[in-house]
Amino acid sequence: TSALLEQQEDGDDGESDERGEADSGRPAEQTRDSASLLCPGPPTYLPQRERLARERVVCFIPSTLPVPAEEKTPLSQPPRYLQDEGLYVGERPHVGWTNQAAVENRLLKRKDKGRGWFGEDGLLLCQPDPLRQIHARPLLLQYEGTEHLEFRNAKVEALNQKLLDKGYGQNTYQLDVDIASLHFTHHPLFSPEHVLASRLTQEWEQYRRRWRSNMAEYYGERLPALQRATHDLKQALQETDPSSPEWSGLESRLQQYRHEIRTVRQRKRKEEATDHHLLQSILRTWQELKVLRQTQGYSSSA
Repeated sequence: TSALLEQQEDGDDGESDERGEADSGRPAEQTRDSASLLCPGPPTYLPQRERLARERVVCFIPSTLPVPAEEKTPLSQPPRYLQDEGLYVGERPHVGWTNQAAVENRLLKRKDKGRGWFGEDGLLLCQPDPLRQIHARPLLLQYEGTEHLEFRNAKVEALNQKLLDKGYGQNTYQLDVDIASLHFTHHPLFSPEHVLASRLTQEWEQYRRRWRSNMAEYYGERLPALQRATHDLKQALQETDPSSPEWSGLESRLQQYRHEIRTVRQRKRKEEATDHHLLQSILRTWQELKVLRQTQGYSSSA
């Protein structure tokens, strides 16, 4: 047994000597790394400047400063604003200016300089804001009475071929129409109050257009001028010899002035009568609307 223990100790000494010789042949860096793994210590600290410098080499952080519009338009042209030219431009969705500037700076760093991402006004291309101002659909009450409803058939009119250019008949074009708002003058779901309110609005718009044109006052001012011209022409006829060639011309002009005076007087009376009847219709519709609201239990509505 003692002999076996001595042989085992000799073998362990030989293995330790061989392991020491093998460790002595390793590089110094590997020995140091293994020592750092085995021996715990404080973490290595990089200064902020050095850390940011390394991040700039690896990562791209776009600037949040705004970009001039000339740098974003094609061929560095001045921006073109469609709303200033009278075209409808939908309301853009709300985006923070820092986020928008970061996206613009990122796109401008591309090889194509963000081609296809910017519009003629230098802003990012986007669809109009689809969100509605009304959060919920308004309540529509159903009414059984339909005495105020009037059905109108749809009209189909023939297309005027003279307005089409025959040279471009083989090509296909797309017409984009942006509708800002839509107002209904009549609808099958209208209640009696809606019908009366729509009628009152139409009559008021018609009365306002007639008030702006003011044709009755125009004919009223033209009538005295014609009467003065007729009076002067009568005096010229009295002073002119009937046998002279000028007398026949003055007589025909006098007849023409008298005919024009009658026509202007008739038009003036017609315009005044139309304004009077339209004003009476407005008052009558308003009275019907007030009675309907009082019957329903309230005096005004939206």
